[in-house]
Order: sequence, then structure tokens, then C-alpha cells
Amino acid sequence: MGSGVRDRMVASAVRLFQIHGLSATAFADVIRDSETPRGSIYHYFPDGKAQLAEDATRHAGEWMTAAIRACTDSDDPLEALRGMIELWRSMLGRSDCAAGCPIVAAGVAGVEYPKARQAASDAFDAWRELLTDYLVAQDVVPRRARSLATFVVAAIEGAITMCQTQRSMNPLDEVESELTLLLRQTLGV
Repeated sequence: MGSGVRDRMVASAVRLFQIHGLSATAFADVIRDSETPRGSIYHYFPDGKAQLAEDATRHAGEWMTAAIRACTDSDDPLEALRGMIELWRSMLGRSDCAAGCPIVAAGVAGVEYPKARQAASDAFDAWRELLTDYLVAQDVVPRRARSLATFVVAAIEGAITMCQTQRSMNPLDEVESELTLLLRQTLGV
């Protein structure tokens, strides 16, 4: 990603977006959390918060895409699903269900951050394409694979938001159970 200071700032922004949302996170919060000098923000992000938001969203999207890709290295779709759910269970657990998805935070930030919202859209598209390709490789018809991939992403993201609001892992557990049944039916396993 580049400079260590810049990397720390981006990582802090991702963490803070997960907990407070993009709009509620100020430069001062990122500087404090990343323990970087105030002048760093303008040096590394001359276009301001919008640039930081876009960069942080792209970074988070790339990280999650790589994590999903690692889960789909399994030839067992149920194991791949468990891996994806476990990623979020772990992240939610570390924050007592306070930290949600930074991609969602950017996606709902509004017209104030169009490049961050586009980065969020790009991340969701990458996840959907990755899962579509994986399901097609499992002999699911392409159109059905795309629809199912969209459903998996939407169900997990919705469950994450519900976990945050309810401060409980129950929504994620229930979504995992239903997605497991759906995959079993779809794949005939």
C-alpha cells in the first residue's frame, strides 16, 4: 500500500468506519487512532476525507476479496461458506458485535463520498463474481450461480448489520443455517 504512516491511517480509517460509519469518522479520529502526526493527513490525502474514504474502502474491499478467495480454495462449498461466515463471526466477536462491514459503511455514506461508494460497489461486484465463478465450477448453472452469489452476499451482509444492532451473533448463525440448507439443496449434497 505504500508508506507505513499512510498504511496505519488507512487501517485506522477502516476500523473506525466499521464502528462509527464513514460520515461520523473525522480526520482527528483517524489521526488519534493511527497515532500519526496531524500534517500526515494532508500529505497522504491531499484531496481530503473523500480520498481517505475511497482508499480505505478499496483497501478493505481488496482484503475481503482475498479472504473470500481463500475460503473458495476449498472444493467443498459448505466448507467455503463456513469459512466466510467464520471471518465475520471472528470480526464481530472481537468487537462485541460493534464493528460491521466497512464496505457497507461506504456504500451508505451518501452522495458526499461518490468515489468511496463506487469502491464499495466494486467490492460487492468482486465478491459476487468470485462466488458466481466458484458456484459455476460446482456445476451450478451460470444464471442461478449469479443469483445465488448475490443472495449469499446480501444475506451475510444483512446478518452482520443485524448482529450489530442486536449485539448478538444469532442473526449470523441463522443465516449460516439457511444458506447451508440452500446450498445443500442447490448442489444436491
